[in-house]
Amino acid sequence: MKTGAPARLWRDPPSPFGFGRASEGGQKFLPPNPLPVCPPELKSFSKFSVRIFAKKSSDFVQGSEFPKKSANSWLFDFKGLIFSRFLIYLRYMDKFSGEKSPSIGVEQKEKEPKISYHFFFAPHVTAEDAKNLEQAFQEADIFVPEAYAHTPATLELARGIADGRINPEDVFNKNSFLLQIGKIFYNSHKPIILVDISKDDDAEFLKRGNRADRFVDQALELFANGRFDQALIKAEEFVNLCSRLILQREEIIKNNLEVKIKEFIEEHPEYGQKEEVRVLISLGSAHTSLYRDLKQKGLFVSRGFNESPTVYPPLMEALRRKTFDSPLKNKKDNDGLFARGILEHFLRGYLETRTNNTNKINRVSRIISSQLNLNDIKKISNDFAKSKQINIFLELKKFNIRLPESEQEMDEMLDIKK
Repeated sequence: MKTGAPARLWRDPPSPFGFGRASEGGQKFLPPNPLPVCPPELKSFSKFSVRIFAKKSSDFVQGSEFPKKSANSWLFDFKGLIFSRFLIYLRYMDKFSGEKSPSIGVEQKEKEPKISYHFFFAPHVTAEDAKNLEQAFQEADIFVPEAYAHTPATLELARGIADGRINPEDVFNKNSFLLQIGKIFYNSHKPIILVDISKDDDAEFLKRGNRADRFVDQALELFANGRFDQALIKAEEFVNLCSRLILQREEIIKNNLEVKIKEFIEEHPEYGQKEEVRVLISLGSAHTSLYRDLKQKGLFVSRGFNESPTVYPPLMEALRRKTFDSPLKNKKDNDGLFARGILEHFLRGYLETRTNNTNKINRVSRIISSQLNLNDIKKISNDFAKSKQINIFLELKKFNIRLPESEQEMDEMLDIKK
């Protein structure tokens, strides 16, 4: 009996930075969102107006004593009445127009900064997955990296890199993605804020996340041993559990984001004096629902992807559909997603030796797996169980499917012209 698949398992061990773990297709164990392909929407930070409010003045408060009036005092009282009515009118206009009037004795509140949020979505496996982050980072005032299960030490490490006290090459030499991220904000002196779920937030949540990982590992092992139907069951259990975890985690991120950004601005007056504060949030490409939710909430948001089009692995597509109420109603169709998702994991084990581009691997894997039906993939599972060594190259050759032997051949499959 085989004890596991030769391809890399779903997640790598936690990084010392706490920026999450790599998984199938570059997503972490917690991915999600509707539709397998998200069209790019590369936008610069949006401009928007800020209202200016005026406080009610405490002027012209009537005293408790009434002075004696002269014969002509009625004229002065009448002028005072007209003048006070004029001030009331000005304050009325301030309240409803949102614009400052040429007030007389009206106390005014300091102007508040605009806060715009720009999401950068990308897988997080290799340095290639962060290649287009630098431009967005240069335009940002505050950087919010993904930091699943972070600790106070995580934040201290991130800020040490940003301040130039810690060299990312001394920390991330075994993780090319995190090394690339670290190089981008190294010595930038830009503030780093973490809004992800922390290690102390919910211990039970983290346990359920680890349980979801085990479902995937078990699905791969069952598939490699010819237990195809049981492998699909484990894949479905992964999807069902993760869909609940996704919603819980992203709710925490949403709640923390606004609160922590506003707290930071209040604590750092120099940011409060800015006309606009630009916040860059770097997340795995599965978390696009955060952009959608904040946009619906009325915040000023934009988004960009590391590459276009962004393709999600089939198991991630099934998870996104489950989480965002667009599941495939036909069980056979769902089983097809689960089966291709497991198969593509073995494919990636081969394709990763040809390129470092995660999205390119996902796209080629999708082209290859789409040529197989459910029975074809079940036959591959049975053949894996009979053979002494798992060889996806030879298995696909039985179906007249030839795997690309170089990145150039992958580009030709995708019609990518250099």
